[in-house]
Amino acid sequence: MPPEYFIDSNVFVNARILDKKYGSSCAVIMRELTTKRLSAATSTLAILEVSNALRKLGMSDDVVDEVRAIYSTGIVVHELLNVDVRLTAELFGISRVSPYDCLHAAIMKRTGLDTIISTDPEFEKIPQIVRVDPLAYKPMAGKKAGHEARPTRV
Repeated sequence: MPPEYFIDSNVFVNARILDKKYGSSCAVIMRELTTKRLSAATSTLAILEVSNALRKLGMSDDVVDEVRAIYSTGIVVHELLNVDVRLTAELFGISRVSPYDCLHAAIMKRTGLDTIISTDPEFEKIPQIVRVDPLAYKPMAGKKAGHEARPTRV
């Protein structure tokens, strides 16, 4: 089953650090991913962002384990291409959203995704991208990815 959602780096980080606001909802998303009830993708950029966020939080010793943990979920990880950088510039010109976020959106567009699970409301400024806030995500309740249950979009 092809991925339905793109997972932003902040979901991985908030699950790892058990953030007060988003930790439990992001942990549910990670559990859904691990148990194959959520079909999702991310990018090498997002994984690099996770690594850097953990470093900034003083958790450098956790970086290797976290990267391994992300890959162990079976999530599809898209690499960056030159065409993504070109589209990033176009999206930035339209939205003025962080080029890093525009790059995630460019990868999503290239790979046929339009929905990102993220705590970052800036994605709502990028044309044709739908953001699902982790707090609004509805678990699949035992169903396999691709079945009726869908997250609530914000």
